Amino acid sequence: MKLNKLNKKAVSPVIAVVLLIALVTAAVAIVFFVVLPMVQGDPQLVVLKITPGDTNSDNRVDKLIIDYQNIGAGEAIISSITLYKYNTSITWDIDKTLPHSIKPNKQDVIILTTSDPTEQLKYPDIAYLETNYGDGILLRTDITIDSDFSPVTLIYSEDFNSYSDGYSPAEWTYFFVAQHNPTGTHTINDWQVQSGSLKVMANDCSYIILNSSTGYYYTNVNMSFDLKANDDDELGIIFRWQNDGGKEKYYLVSYTRDHGLSDHFGGDNPTDGEVTLSYVENNVITVIDSASFSRNDNSWYNYRLVTDGSSIKVYINDVLYIDTTSTLISGGYIGLASAAMNGAEFDNILVW
Repeated sequence: MKLNKLNKKAVSPVIAVVLLIALVTAAVAIVFFVVLPMVQGDPQLVVLKITPGDTNSDNRVDKLIIDYQNIGAGEAIISSITLYKYNTSITWDIDKTLPHSIKPNKQDVIILTTSDPTEQLKYPDIAYLETNYGDGILLRTDITIDSDFSPVTLIYSEDFNSYSDGYSPAEWTYFFVAQHNPTGTHTINDWQVQSGSLKVMANDCSYIILNSSTGYYYTNVNMSFDLKANDDDELGIIFRWQNDGGKEKYYLVSYTRDHGLSDHFGGDNPTDGEVTLSYVENNVITVIDSASFSRNDNSWYNYRLVTDGSSIKVYINDVLYIDTTSTLISGGYIGLASAAMNGAEFDNILVW
């Protein structure tokens, strides 16, 4: 009996090549997407510095040079870069095409520019940069705009950067309003410079006035202040302060979500959740005008006041909130007020 031979078909060379390519492709994908990330580790971007520039000589920032470094073990792929001015995103041009890669242990420079005057930065604008990279990693970097980029001539400026931590500025006079708890010294020592800003170190209600000996008596001026609150109590700005026969009188711009100086003064009680312009005389408050406003704790806000005769305008982060008139005081000194807010901060005080 004869055995039938098994009939075998040879695999087509074309199919073999296709299978080989598929296997190689799968292997490469596994190495690239699984093995390499495990071996390389995670990326970690840092911003070494941000250098502002003024390309058209108008004393405003229209260029930002950002020095990045990837100090991580993995490749950092930047997916977006967003610039914010007063917590609102603004659109600047980027000199790199995104996504953009920075290899491990490498530095790179990305340049942002704008030709829109309304989106340029100036002193003392509050600005920051958000860089998204990797697997949803967000890097926030604050941007410092110094007085070289001020489009106006300043007649007074103070950023508290020249003082050591713990210093209580002698050019300010302290006024005690009321004791909220027993922690304060009830002196100017309750207001100290910390990390380049002026910080309230006690939970009492008090205010400070730029000394009359400095000669800064203001009538029709613009003023700008940066304020940061850390709870829902009252924080504010004083202007046109006068001592009239031993009785202090002044205008107060303030905001509270809880209680304020009015708890310890007579007169009107400002509405919570509103920025309020008040007139204070002999510890009696009279509300002149107010507007709804929302403040987040531990965030900087810029307050700008424009005074011209009886006209008073109050801007917060470049938005007009109060536009009114008052003839009660024509001029005086500036000051800062805190009611039961240990940890409140003030910075970048400007007058022009």
